[in-house]
Amino acid sequence: MEILKWLDDTSIVKAWSFLDSPEWPTGYYYKIKIELINSDLLYASEYFDWDENVRTYTLHWQDKKNNLITRWDNTAHHRHIKTFPFHTHLPNKIIESEEMTLEMVLEIISQHIGNQQNY
Repeated sequence: MEILKWLDDTSIVKAWSFLDSPEWPTGYYYKIKIELINSDLLYASEYFDWDENVRTYTLHWQDKKNNLITRWDNTAHHRHIKTFPFHTHLPNKIIESEEMTLEMVLEIISQHIGNQQNY
């Protein structure tokens, strides 16, 4: 998987490990625990099947005390959201979102960590 090299080369990732990673002829699933350089955690899971033309994901970012910072996903709930099924969970609300990838989320987190280090 190309994502593994990307995780190794990203400066905000301190360590990562697979929690699950089955593959089959038409797709894959992975769940990865990613420890960030500021001790936050990112849990990333993705299911993809070419035959079914299906991609589901959850990208869950939390602080070192297990408090939610942000979770992006496309679980088919929150039908009232204009961008359904794509949405973002914040600590106190759910908002619209575009379709997200792990790379996009790591870029957002990288900007956030960079801003924290400037204070």
